Amino acid sequence: MRVNAVNDNATEERWLPVVGFEGLYEVSNHGRVRSIDRVQSYERVIADGRVVRVDRNLKGRLLRAGTVESGHQLVMLGRGHPKLVHALVLTAFVGPRPAGYDSCHHDGDPANNHLVNLRWGTRSENMQDAIRHGTINRDGMKGEAHPRAKLTDAAVLAIRAANDASTEQLASAYGVSRSAIKSVRSGKSWTHLKGEAA
Repeated sequence: MRVNAVNDNATEERWLPVVGFEGLYEVSNHGRVRSIDRVQSYERVIADGRVVRVDRNLKGRLLRAGTVESGHQLVMLGRGHPKLVHALVLTAFVGPRPAGYDSCHHDGDPANNHLVNLRWGTRSENMQDAIRHGTINRDGMKGEAHPRAKLTDAAVLAIRAANDASTEQLASAYGVSRSAIKSVRSGKSWTHLKGEAA
């Protein structure tokens, strides 16, 4: 299931309030964020001890987005409120993120925050997009190339060849659980090494 905007005119820029920051910031269907003109009021003590109210006119401006390591665009709203631009666009124009959904970029470019390029999608859809765009290679994430791998391909082949060692001994030697050793030995995990001998 995909949740995205329908029939959005990509050429006409439209602005909506940033959810949670209404009256302070707006986000556009082109992926831009701006502060809006507003009056900031505060009290000040003057020389004779009286407290007076001071109104300060603040002019709205476009916010400059920074880029995080993943390539996504980030803006600071006020002090200490970093927000990803694509999430601001989707939340304002499409609605809140459904439980278990990710924000997805149709073209795979994390800096392209035009509404027509964004949608809420399942984690599986987001991963399929990444594979389709070439930003994640399904084959490249197998075995020791997987970011959470605790074993190497060579260690797996050695474990499979270690017929004399117990599951407990191997788990201790390689710093993994007994169930991980059992999965390696049975071929349920590290399936890309099936049939390879040490």
